[in-house]
Amino acid sequence: MCGIAGIFEYHYASNPVDEKELVRIRDHMVRRGPDGAGLWLSEDRHAGLAHRRLAIIDLNERSAQPMTSRDGRYVITFNGEIYNYKALKAELIDQGVEFRTESDTEVILALFAREGAAMLPKLRGMFAFGIYDRQHRKLFLARDPYGIKPLYYADSGWNRALRFTGQGAAAKPAHLQRPGARRPRRLLSLGQACRSRTRCICKSARFRPAAICGWMNSARARRSPTSPSPASFHETPAAIGVGQDEVNAAVRKALLRFRSPSPRRGRAGRCLPLSGN
Repeated sequence: MCGIAGIFEYHYASNPVDEKELVRIRDHMVRRGPDGAGLWLSEDRHAGLAHRRLAIIDLNERSAQPMTSRDGRYVITFNGEIYNYKALKAELIDQGVEFRTESDTEVILALFAREGAAMLPKLRGMFAFGIYDRQHRKLFLARDPYGIKPLYYADSGWNRALRFTGQGAAAKPAHLQRPGARRPRRLLSLGQACRSRTRCICKSARFRPAAICGWMNSARARRSPTSPSPASFHETPAAIGVGQDEVNAAVRKALLRFRSPSPRRGRAGRCLPLSGN
């Protein structure tokens, strides 16, 4: 896991990003990313991205984040892992794309530069990320279809600033970190802060729902699904027209994708035979 954060002062009359506040948000997540820290601010200082790194795939400093695309237009802060990044990278290389790193982060950037949000269904893995478009001055947020990686955001409204992060309370300035009246009680008794899946214990913070992506610019926010809704966990393979052999083949294929050269992970994952008995 890594720690991601960002502040987007999306109105033309907004104040510049407070660098100290962004660093505070980032370093609040030091346990999520002990291997390094990065910070990026736009030229007009109306956008800033931050990252705490847990190095998994490419351990070299060249893969540090926030990472900028080759043409300099897009900047990303990313948490997660894309299991099929090598296959996607091979396709991009065949199309003439050049890479500087061995990371899955750069593959996301290259795909986004070519296809925009349409590339999201191609990603197999768990992810939460923010990408800032320097040319059009807008921010893109996305979260994986099953919501494995957390993504919180808070829009302060009064000064038209959006904050996002991978850790709830860190997304909000101190004066907004007030819990809702019933949320601490619900958290302790029921294990959740409130009935809504998009809210957290702090009154003004929100979860970015799973399988949802969205743009934010000076005009308005737009959101849309990252991919078709996953099948219900309660549905059997037969109920959705899939046979046992197809399920086994899909799981084997997924396991073979789950390979990382990181010494932290040891040997590459092995594919175990599955039985329908």
